Parts: sequence; structure tokens; C-alpha cells
Amino acid sequence: MVFQLMAHAIIILWLNKALALAAPQAKPNCSEKCGSLVIPYPFGMGSPHCYMNEWFAVTCNSSSDHPKPFIRSIGLEVLNISLEGTVHVNSPVFSSNCHNRTGQVGVINLTDSPFSFSYRQNNFFAGGCDNLALLLAENQTSIGGCMSICNGNEGIDDGGCYGVNCCQTTIPSPLKFFNVSLGSFNSETDGGKCKYAFLAEDSSDTDATLAVQAMEYKYPLHLSAVLDWVIDTKTCDASDYSRFSTCGPNAYCSNLTSTTTQCFCDVGYKGNPNFSKGVQINAWTRLTILTAAG
Repeated sequence: MVFQLMAHAIIILWLNKALALAAPQAKPNCSEKCGSLVIPYPFGMGSPHCYMNEWFAVTCNSSSDHPKPFIRSIGLEVLNISLEGTVHVNSPVFSSNCHNRTGQVGVINLTDSPFSFSYRQNNFFAGGCDNLALLLAENQTSIGGCMSICNGNEGIDDGGCYGVNCCQTTIPSPLKFFNVSLGSFNSETDGGKCKYAFLAEDSSDTDATLAVQAMEYKYPLHLSAVLDWVIDTKTCDASDYSRFSTCGPNAYCSNLTSTTTQCFCDVGYKGNPNFSKGVQINAWTRLTILTAAG
């Protein structure tokens, strides 16, 4: 019993030393941050060896006091990257007849990329009086939309965004391309009033009412949306690590579809599972495992 306690104490000291060395998020000799935002591999900045492929190349725009990272292949600003397969980006607002706004911003095209708009975490929002807002596919057919009617006020009720001067709806999956059409459905109303629509994260932090009110009074150009990302590679064989080199040591792969894969840390490890030196031991989890086994 004494020997076992001593062994566990030695293990704790060793694990604490290992824990003190933070696992890197970027590959060796690659910048890890743009401003205060960490850019983890497979994303990367600078030399091509810093990112998995051109889809994951990030450009750090340092022209302002606050550097901003952009995914170069799709031109969207990055707000946060999760190794669990999501990336928050600034999603543009489409508008018509709105003060200090330029109108349409062009299509959003993620075709052939490893990115798609998350149908689980985003909604399509629209605001304005007499607004028929449609999501359009590449062939200009409607793939979703909603209508907001008038009640004589331009503001949004605190109760939520449910059709009066504001509406919201879910989006199809997978969504890799969309344009927005803003029109009128009531010939008796003033069709020239401000109308707008955007695809944005649907969460308590980005409540639809607050987002639309911000649009009305502050006219933001973008709102936060969530992209899903995957690794487009050969199918992994989780039982044979030697046949799949995309994931690093102490990590495993999982097939999401027939052509896409995601890497995950083994139990008892943490960090970035996508490259060789990205994973470190999770001291307390490993200790629990060892103690239970001992």
C-alpha cells in the first residue's frame, strides 16, 4: 500500500511537469496568433507547411490597431476556431433601402471547400416592414426564407423575432452556397422601406431580437455565424493508426462521411490532435485511469 502511494505521488509529480508545458496549437516555426486569437492547425498563417492545404490558409490583416484573421480561400473574417470542427466567422448583412448601407454584398460561396454553414447553430433572420426574404441556391431557386409583416412600428418587440417586423427560420443542410433576395409581398405598403436579412448564430449570446435591433440602430456590416469544418482526406481506419497519418500520435480519426474525417485526442490526452506535437497528456485524467487500474 505504501509503495502504491509512493508510486502515485511520483506519477503526480511527473504528470504535473508534463502539464506545465502547454501543447502547441500551431506547427513548429509557424505563428500561433493573429492579435489575441489562436490559429490552431490545420489552419495556419505564413508558409504553406503551416496549414494543411490552401483551404485552411489564414491571412492576418494588421492594417488596424486590432489585427483581424481571414480565411483566405473564402474571404470571411475569423472570430474563433474550435478543434471540435467549428469556426465562428463574421457573416455579412444583406440590405435594401437602408440608411448608410450599400445594399447587396454578393453571394456566399463555400462550394468544394471543407466548410459549410452549420444548420444546428445558425438561423436565417430578416427584418423590416413588408419583407419577403428568401435564401437562394446557385440556380436562383428558393431554398428557404421568411416574411416579416408591419405593425406600424419600426422596432422589434421584446418578445422575440416571430414575424412582426422581424422573422427567422432554420437553414437547410448542408448549406455551402446562398444568395439573398429581399422583396415585398403586400402591394399596399411602402416597398421602399429598409429591409435586411442575414444568416447568424442562433444562441443566447446572439439573440435574434438584439441582433435585429442592433441592425436597425447601429447598422452593423456583419454578425457572427458558425461554420462546420472537416478534413477532406482518405477514409481512416480507426483500428490501424499506421494507415492514417493526418492525425498525430495519441489521437484517433473518425469518419464523418465517406470522404471527410475528424481527428480527436485519445482518452487521457488533450491539445491539438491534427499534428505530431500537438497533443499532451491530461495529467488528472491519466492519474484517475492509473489509480483505477492500480
